[in-house]
Amino acid sequence: MSLSPTPRSRETLAWAFYDWANSAFVLLVVTAIYPIFFGSYWAKGLSSADTTFWLGLTASASSLVLALTAPILGAIADHCGRRKLALLAFVVLGVLATAGLGVLGVGAWGMALLLYFLGNLGFNGANTFYDSLLPSVSTEKNRHKVSALGFALGYAGSVLLLLGCFYLISNPSVLGYTDKTGPTKLSFVLTALWWAIFTMPLMLTVREPARDRISWRAACGLCRETFWADVRTVLKVPGMGWFFGAFWLYNDGINTIIRLAGKLASDLGFSTPDLMSAIVVVQVVGVPSALLFGWLGQRFGVRAMIIIGLAIYLGVTVYASAMTATPIHLAGVTLSPIMALAIMIGLVQGGVQSLSRSLFASMIPTGLEAASFGLYNVVGKAAAIVGPVLVGVVSKLTGSTQLGILVLAPFFLVGGILLLKSRVVESRLKIED
Repeated sequence: MSLSPTPRSRETLAWAFYDWANSAFVLLVVTAIYPIFFGSYWAKGLSSADTTFWLGLTASASSLVLALTAPILGAIADHCGRRKLALLAFVVLGVLATAGLGVLGVGAWGMALLLYFLGNLGFNGANTFYDSLLPSVSTEKNRHKVSALGFALGYAGSVLLLLGCFYLISNPSVLGYTDKTGPTKLSFVLTALWWAIFTMPLMLTVREPARDRISWRAACGLCRETFWADVRTVLKVPGMGWFFGAFWLYNDGINTIIRLAGKLASDLGFSTPDLMSAIVVVQVVGVPSALLFGWLGQRFGVRAMIIIGLAIYLGVTVYASAMTATPIHLAGVTLSPIMALAIMIGLVQGGVQSLSRSLFASMIPTGLEAASFGLYNVVGKAAAIVGPVLVGVVSKLTGSTQLGILVLAPFFLVGGILLLKSRVVESRLKIED
């Protein structure tokens, strides 16, 4: 059996289903439930400014640890041929930390932050090794579609679990609870179980890329001797510098919009239910959109589709800078402005991210996949620094979050230009019969 399966093979689907598994952590813990519950329950005695400070500091700390360790751990896993084992170790860390949130009592904000740190570390660390398996479960003829399939499954699975948890939180008596605290804690346990259960297809089905296995100790020694040579090998790939520059810029813009969309909605007077509905809309729209981007990227060229996505993101920044709370009336249909923004983001978010991943997977040297994706994730994590600071400074000077959002426009414009300058040679492949 080939190590380059078709998009419908069991191995490829098992790999893609890990996105279904781990995206629940991002949506439920990072985005929708943990930040609100942290301030209202675990850190009940802290001010809003204090909770924001500690959450931001914890998220940054986990990103810093990953940035310092991911390329090294990836290189070691490459040398010893145990990427799946490394992935599993980080999954276990993330799952246990997420489940632990479900048993913490009121006021335990210190432990809640520690578990949040470990959960983020587990999620991001596992992604390095998960992404590195993409070349082994795909071919040049289907890689962009396979990557997009993972993102589409991630959107679908996470929103399914989110809706189920929202129902339990809104109707606590269904499970015998008297208030929302119990089902909210239960949602963390369910997220951990979801993550663990749907990781199993990858662990049981996807085969480790062929490589002579050596011990962890020998791999560490070899990594010490060759690490910087491996890094230079990756960076010398034609077009890699342009790609990293482009990815850093536009991914910073994307991450900043994700982080500040809720703040923008709040400033304009939208309610929490409005924001939660918008989050769901992004996920739902993201399923077919990610698949469509993968199909079009495979057929017409991945860079062209990323550029189209960045052009839409450019429109998002302009629209957000002028958006009001006044409903939009179009062709007899009334649409909330926050929903229109959610639809625009959902159309491109998964597509741009999935095609960036598959484009990078097509560029990296064989045998250095985990180390390469370690560098990829370092750039991805670094792409969350300048944008928020710049938006914050402009918002402070002008007194308007919307004007702050507008300064992200150059991130997408310049990012697109750098991507076009990339010297990566892409073959424009027809869809397989």
